[in-house]
Amino acid sequence: MFTGPLPKEIFYLSSLTNALDLSDNYFVGTLPPEVGLLTKVAYMYISNNNLSGPLPDALSSCQSLIHLRLDHNSINSSIPASVSKMQGLILLNLTKNTLYGMIPRELGLMDGIQELHLAHNNLSGHITESFGNMTSLYRFDLSFNRLDDRVPSQGVFSNVTRFSFEGNSGLCGGVSEVYLPLCPPESMEHGLRKRHFLMKVVIPIVAGIIICSSLILVFFTIRKKPKAQSATTRGFQLADDNYPRVSYAELVQGTNCFATDNLIGRGRYDSVYKCGLLLKNMMSTVAMKVFDLQQSGSSRSFLAECEALRKICHHNLISVITCCSSLDSNQNDFKAIVFEFMPNGSLDNEWLHPDVPTSQQLQGLTMVQRLNIAVDVADALDYLHNCEPPVVHCDLKPSNILPLIRI
Repeated sequence: MFTGPLPKEIFYLSSLTNALDLSDNYFVGTLPPEVGLLTKVAYMYISNNNLSGPLPDALSSCQSLIHLRLDHNSINSSIPASVSKMQGLILLNLTKNTLYGMIPRELGLMDGIQELHLAHNNLSGHITESFGNMTSLYRFDLSFNRLDDRVPSQGVFSNVTRFSFEGNSGLCGGVSEVYLPLCPPESMEHGLRKRHFLMKVVIPIVAGIIICSSLILVFFTIRKKPKAQSATTRGFQLADDNYPRVSYAELVQGTNCFATDNLIGRGRYDSVYKCGLLLKNMMSTVAMKVFDLQQSGSSRSFLAECEALRKICHHNLISVITCCSSLDSNQNDFKAIVFEFMPNGSLDNEWLHPDVPTSQQLQGLTMVQRLNIAVDVADALDYLHNCEPPVVHCDLKPSNILPLIRI
């Protein structure tokens, strides 16, 4: 047995005048348009292979064909109307492919065709009246497709001994020998056609229009939202009145354009600024943590911190005032969290490693003070670890411990 695509060289054999039989092989791929070069071949059999793709229009050039058998393949296309141009064709067998669409009415105009086999495909639509005038047609197999509507009963359809329509649940009528259900009366049939039309055409179109309109509306709604959204985050939102809304412009003004004089700390993902904000009709000093979104993982850190801070409340943990997720003056993402300001600095800078001359250094911490600080830190950690879900600080160090009162 032969495998692979059909060799195109075969179709250049212009001297081939009788038959081309390539049946019962394992040929794959499409039937190439070069098949139209075989203008003198009378019998072409390429059944029982694994051909796919469309039927080429070039087949209509095979004017000498009498028999064309392409059954038992996987040809997946509609039947081209150009097939009807092969006026010498007596037998056409396209059984057991995956053909779809309506049967071209032009096939009903072919004079001389005697056998037309189109069974076991996905053909749909109705059987046109033109087939009734094919006086030479004596074998017509349309079984196991998706055809519907009324089967003609005039012309060749009046004697359908070798006609087969089984397996088409939508067909009705015809002569009694075909054993199809009776078609509904014309008025009812008209109603059914109208309903069929509504179900298959109108309703999908209307549904498509509604879906498209909804998508367009959503798109323009999103486009119309102001870009600079204050006090909101992607994936996180402070929703109640306990968290005031602040804008990027207010934070710029409160830090004097993020002046270095207001920079009070810097971490891997963020910088902390001292900021003046109008809160509850009163100017307040706050600490603002600005996230460096150029750092990989910074956005995730912002969301994780917001989510954790939203759920916790403990007297030994710094209080969150609000957050801001917006766009800066260059239309880049901006994310910050606003905390209460702790004026006494950190345990590291002020008490363990003070940044002052030796002559001005303050007296070191007493043992009792150290113990009280350790107990307060342990109390806060115990609270965090027993939250639901538990919260892990991951960055506990003296510079992150801020005394509430000056020690």
